Parts: sequence; structure tokens; C-alpha cells
Amino acid sequence: MSRQPTQMLRLKKSRMNYLQKFQPMIDGYNSGSRNVEIFFADLVEFAQELNLEHKHAISENWAEEELASFDRLTKPDITLTEKEKQKTKQVAKELLLTFQK
Repeated sequence: MSRQPTQMLRLKKSRMNYLQKFQPMIDGYNSGSRNVEIFFADLVEFAQELNLEHKHAISENWAEEELASFDRLTKPDITLTEKEKQKTKQVAKELLLTFQK
């Protein structure tokens, strides 16, 4: 189960809040400080949130990578690596050229 949020985060940095929400749930369960019924309910709610996020890409008819690129262009507060910044700049330039045609 923990692979899906990590994989989603790798593709789309704006999903950091999912990982920040998921990890404490798991840690609390593993330490025994979370009631099983409450943990299960929280896990179901979390899975539904992930499903909505995944459906967002589908509803836009975009691949996950395309949605991630869109977010990079429209949500500048995302922390990007230097490679990701360069790729985003290139996409922005290509987008501008497309609009100018």
C-alpha cells in the first residue's frame, strides 16, 4: 500500500500532503497507538482521496506525467529539482510557441 503514495509523489510533487498524511497513519498503527477500527476508517478515507486524485488525471484525459507538468506550470510553490526546473522551462517555451502559432 505504501508504494502508491510514494509513486504518485514521484510523478507529482504537489501530492506531498498525501505522503505527509499517510506516513503518520502507518507509524501510529505500527506503534500500537491507533485503534484498528479507527485506523481502518482513516485508511478507507485516505484511499478515497487517492482515488479522486487519480481520477483527476483521467477526467482531464491526461497521463499522470501531463498532469504533473500542468501543475508545475500552474503551481509555482512546488519545490523542483534543477532537472525538473529545466524541463518545466522547456515545456513553458514550447507551450508559448504553440500559442503563438
